[in-house]
Amino acid sequence: IPLHKFKSIRRTMSEVGGPVEELIAKGPITKYSMPAVTKGPVPEMLRNYMDAQYYGEIGIGTPPQCFTVVFDTGSSNLWVPSVHCKLLDIACWLHHKYDSTKSSSYVKNGTSFDIHYGSGSLSGYLSQDTVSVPCCSALSAPGGVKVERQVFGEATKQPGITFIAAKFDGILGMAFPRISVNNVLPVFDNLMQQKLVDKNIFSFYLNRDPKAQPGGELMLGGTDSKYYKGSLSYVNVTRKAYWQVHME
Repeated sequence: IPLHKFKSIRRTMSEVGGPVEELIAKGPITKYSMPAVTKGPVPEMLRNYMDAQYYGEIGIGTPPQCFTVVFDTGSSNLWVPSVHCKLLDIACWLHHKYDSTKSSSYVKNGTSFDIHYGSGSLSGYLSQDTVSVPCCSALSAPGGVKVERQVFGEATKQPGITFIAAKFDGILGMAFPRISVNNVLPVFDNLMQQKLVDKNIFSFYLNRDPKAQPGGELMLGGTDSKYYKGSLSYVNVTRKAYWQVHME
């Protein structure tokens, strides 16, 4: 999965140096081409922006509706903006929106959800559909992965300016089920249950050069040996909630 890197919200607001209206005038992010998928573990190339944050592209629905998401190791839920977002939800209208009427694999859920992050909060309702990683209109293409029956959030309200300035559409949580809002099974856990990868691991490569491409890579089901030498060391997490380890 290619990772793409972008400036933090704080840096963006500081550099713009103007009111929210100026941010809105800049419009949504532009689409970008994705490399062909390959066999074996699933690679997702990431885009980087100013050595700050990283995001990649996924698809939701049949056929896939493409969204850019932050692969967040500090949360466990997947959400994207909904086509049913509030009229005054500026952040929603500046980003790609999920439309359940355009997906043949959509299953209604309707349960309300509310998620709080350190940089902002949002609310909406849950839905179920197929998640493709990476986003690819050719569902039969080798190398990608389709996670069926995935419950995710359709965000209808994103208050404040945090998500207005964001380059990404939504967030895909990579943490443990224990911290998942509404006890929703995280995407990677669902992927493991469906036995879509040979190894139940994922790995990140984050490029520190903001001008280099790719900005990084997320590998589902393995590691990419071209980004390291030698062998990897494994340590236990302190608890199965966040990816936190003990250090002395």
